[in-house]
Amino acid sequence: MKKDLFLILVGIILISLDRITKLSFGNSKNYGFLFGILKNNIFFCVLTIIILLFLIYFYISKKDIYLKISLIFIISGVLSNLIDRLYLGYVIDFINLGFWPSFNLADIYNIMGVIFFLTQIKKW
Repeated sequence: MKKDLFLILVGIILISLDRITKLSFGNSKNYGFLFGILKNNIFFCVLTIIILLFLIYFYISKKDIYLKISLIFIISGVLSNLIDRLYLGYVIDFINLGFWPSFNLADIYNIMGVIFFLTQIKKW
């Protein structure tokens, strides 16, 4: 129980960091889904909510702490970008490397979470 509370606190901190950096540095509006594709498609908002609910259920049902850590990163990233999409109609991106589409901290959380998740699959 204490581990779950700690991980939820980590998730809140991750979301807060993403929200603060988007407000401070945000300079790009992403109206698309992944890397700007399929712009203004409400289907992907609904799909994102379904995926988010599945991830939360999956988090609750699993006991492995490493799996839960990966899920907290993914849930935090998905939730923070979903907040943008629902309130603004687009996701704020601010990191631009020039050779890759713009992205934000939530996108980094998603990538880190998925990579860590994939390394944990063999355990369960």
